[in-house]
Amino acid sequence: MGVGWSLAPTASACTMRTVEPHHMVNYMGNWHLIAHCRLRGDWRDFVLGRITICSVEEQSFEFRPRDQWHPYLQDTFGIFQNRESFKVVLKFSPERARWVSGEVWHEGQTEQVLEDGSLVRRLSASHGTEIMMEILRHGSQVEVLEPGWLREQVIGEMRAGLEKYGG
Repeated sequence: MGVGWSLAPTASACTMRTVEPHHMVNYMGNWHLIAHCRLRGDWRDFVLGRITICSVEEQSFEFRPRDQWHPYLQDTFGIFQNRESFKVVLKFSPERARWVSGEVWHEGQTEQVLEDGSLVRRLSASHGTEIMMEILRHGSQVEVLEPGWLREQVIGEMRAGLEKYGG
C-alpha cells in the first residue's frame, strides 16, 4: 500500500491519497499507476511524475481480480478514463490518410479508404479531452463525423484558437 500527494492535471491543489497499486504502464513516455484509491473508493490512473512525498505503508491489501482494473487499459483510445466509452468516427483528407493509415489508435479500430483516397477511422474512446487533443493535432486534415457533441467541441476549440491568432 502506498501513500502520497498527487496533483491531477485538472486540479489546482495536491490531494493526499492512500492507494492499492495493481499495475503500471508506460504511455507516451510517462509511467502510470493503475491503483484502487481509498479516498475515492474507486480505481484511478495516477501519473507517477505527478506524485510527490510518497511512502509505503506496512499495512497490506489483497490484490483484486484483473477484471476490476484491466478495463482502464482496454476498449478505449489513450489512457484518460471515464466510465462509459463512446464511438468516434473521423474522416482524414487523402493527403493525411497516407500518414495515419495503419496507425493503431485503438485495438478495435476499423478503417475504410474512400474512392477519393480519404480515410474513415472508427474507434472507441472514453474521454473527450484526450481524443480531441489527437484530433486537433491533425488540424483541417481531419473531420469529426461522430459523435455530434465531440464535433461541436472541436469546432469551439478551433474557433477559440483562431481568435487567439486574430482571425
